[in-house]
Amino acid sequence: MMLSFNMVILLGEKLLSLVGRDQYAQWLPWNDFRFELDRSGTRFTLHCDSMAQYITQDGRRCYYSSNKHTVTLRGKTRIVAFSPHALQRIAQRTVSSPPSYANLGDIFAFVNHCQYFEPATLHPHRDAFAFFSWCSSRSFSAQYAYQILPHLDPHATYAYRVGYCPVVEEGDFFVAKTLLAPGYVGTPEYGVLLKASWDHGVKEAMRARCAHNSYNATCATQDFSLLRWFHTHGVPQVIATSTPIFDYEILPDRPYFNLVV
Repeated sequence: MMLSFNMVILLGEKLLSLVGRDQYAQWLPWNDFRFELDRSGTRFTLHCDSMAQYITQDGRRCYYSSNKHTVTLRGKTRIVAFSPHALQRIAQRTVSSPPSYANLGDIFAFVNHCQYFEPATLHPHRDAFAFFSWCSSRSFSAQYAYQILPHLDPHATYAYRVGYCPVVEEGDFFVAKTLLAPGYVGTPEYGVLLKASWDHGVKEAMRARCAHNSYNATCATQDFSLLRWFHTHGVPQVIATSTPIFDYEILPDRPYFNLVV
């Protein structure tokens, strides 16, 4: 399994290098390509995909999945779309070291294939949704489950909270305007932090850490203490779920997940 996975990654990196890094901003992340190895292990298939586009009333472009994933906020169900700024922030804050083939694929998965959105309200009374990604033994994300949860169920699959997207309603769409990592000003995590009682200086230090929180930062520091505090104080950062998060995959293989130590 790992050999096949690494072969696909290497082939993707090779093709991406032919595109040229100066072309990334022009085509990515609202377009994507991925390789798959067939069951015989002898042939690769190249899949290309693009998000659909919508022009808002004020002439701005936004992007949404052709599968038209929806979220329900305040009793209204609308198609999820992303502004260019939201795509940029997702690219900056959700992967460890863009722009690699694997990471660009992860970014595209968030905006084109994610189908599980959790309604949220950001301070003060701003509509938003939260989204999640699998804790996978193929990436650093597995550490979210191991570092945040006190115990792991060997029969469960886990997902971590990526962040929140505040939205505006545009016709048939809820358009995400940006991505706020857990702990950013206005998020539920930040609200819990403000209500906590600490000695002088401790809360200020925690707020400073919140301002720089991201998947990137967690990968760099491998410090989960902030996210663990959020989790134990009422805002779950890792959840056990059997609900499909992405529309193109089955649940992660549980025994394979448990190989991570």
